[in-house]
Amino acid sequence: MILARNLLHVPRPSLYVVAALGAFSLFQVGSTVAKYALWFWKQKRAGRPVSRGLLEVVTALGPVPVPGFGNALYLSRVGFFRALYESCLERQVTVFWLGSTPLLIVSAPDLVEQVLTSRTFEKPQYFGYRSRTVKTALELHQRAELLREKIETADPDQQQRVREDPSRAALLDLIDRSLTEIASSTEKFLAELRAEDNVGKDASKLIQRFYVQLNCKVLFGLVVDNAEATRIASAIEKAGAEFSRRMILPQRALYAWFANVSYIYHTSVLLIFGQKILRHLRISSNSWINGWLGKAGRLRRLAKVLGLLMAATQTVPIAASWALILVSVHEDVREKLACEARRFLSEDLSVNGGRGVAQQGSETSQTTPVQNANLTASDIATDVNRLSKLLKKHSYFDAVIAETLRLFPPFPLIQRQAQCDTHLGDVFVPGGTLVAAVPWLQHHHPAYWKQAESFNPERWISPTDNVARHGDAPSDYCYIPFGRGRRMCAGNPLAMVELKCLLLLVALQEPDLLFDLEPQETSPEPQAGMRFPPLTMRPPRFAVRQEEPIHRKLCQQNSNEL
Repeated sequence: MILARNLLHVPRPSLYVVAALGAFSLFQVGSTVAKYALWFWKQKRAGRPVSRGLLEVVTALGPVPVPGFGNALYLSRVGFFRALYESCLERQVTVFWLGSTPLLIVSAPDLVEQVLTSRTFEKPQYFGYRSRTVKTALELHQRAELLREKIETADPDQQQRVREDPSRAALLDLIDRSLTEIASSTEKFLAELRAEDNVGKDASKLIQRFYVQLNCKVLFGLVVDNAEATRIASAIEKAGAEFSRRMILPQRALYAWFANVSYIYHTSVLLIFGQKILRHLRISSNSWINGWLGKAGRLRRLAKVLGLLMAATQTVPIAASWALILVSVHEDVREKLACEARRFLSEDLSVNGGRGVAQQGSETSQTTPVQNANLTASDIATDVNRLSKLLKKHSYFDAVIAETLRLFPPFPLIQRQAQCDTHLGDVFVPGGTLVAAVPWLQHHHPAYWKQAESFNPERWISPTDNVARHGDAPSDYCYIPFGRGRRMCAGNPLAMVELKCLLLLVALQEPDLLFDLEPQETSPEPQAGMRFPPLTMRPPRFAVRQEEPIHRKLCQQNSNEL
């Protein structure tokens, strides 16, 4: 009675709003329950080998969803990677519900291969990379001799990708022409990083700003000043982080009002900058990027430019930051990189035809004559021929980069969408369903890697090509930092060149360029049990410190032995 009397005094518009919200909530819950039931009923009808009813089908595929929210609350409370680690290790395919949308996570290498290589699964439409127009435009300016040259030096997978998409050959040509720009810019950045003004500052912010400037210059031919690069780097980081949170919890937009305003603001900053890039491209002679954009409409061109910008300026800074942290923490790795860098400067590169893993005690390291021992990082950065040969050599630098990308892959998800009804193992996949491989999960799976949580670059060093491709894991599809197959990230070669150039020039620094983590962050590796990174894979705060060189004596000893 008291409640009824109180309701009489509530204004009618407020009652209407409450009633409408209540009806909407009930409708949402009812519709999501109906979607769950229909999806799981299809699984049972499709012949999943379970005979004790629908409930066992539900629990066998993944965590039980909550009506209206799915598994979003579980993923937000426990953490994305922790939830995957707890739920996916014992399953080949795991179903997570993001609201009323199913997301299938595959972890078995053969199923990951099926998802990444089969034409049954394609990138979702919103990625904007369906490339019929792109291929047509790029074939017009593709030079046959360039294509032959790239195919001759590429690995078998890269040969196939180049044949299928001429844009990859055009990008390789762009990278070759930009080597000195990448190296000289990286050398200047390392000198800037040592400056007193940057001592104590968050190095990850400086690194992200640098790669915004570098990749805008390399990819678009656009020069960006420090202030604008800082603003764009911040917008990319914050908009990307909020997008990742909303991917896990779609209902976040209904209550996180401040986050909504921040998300809209940073997205607007990126849209304005994307329009600036398009205006610059209209008057530039950048044949690769104009060919890649093709004759798409204005909005599609803007989406593709922003996608390329975010991919280039999110992944490389994350990987570069973690690589610098790991090299600083592991003194033995730092020594080996320094010695290998000095060996690069002293050896006759024609001995191995530009390829071969330099290992301590190998025949090459004992018989190579000492030449050009006085070359500096500046000399290397401006000598395009020598730099090209150094970067094409498979060496300990590649092993360190591969191990860094294994521990901290910059892509949280590699998504595909089923184009028709199909099966993954014994799980029925209706057409339109989102399917994802999670690089972090593949890279930390204890069944695939020896001491999966340890930083061990030596796992990538072997005379066989298979080890160079997937380390001590049993399959290529256990190591997917940039994906695999037809839709492998096209920017992979550019990212590897930038990372290898960074480590090479860091290894040549004297005194050593080292970094201090925050006081509470004593090591990037777990001391006891698993350690789960944030969804964005952002590193902890770290800053530059200088220390006396520790590698000079060891390198001098190796030179004397030569």
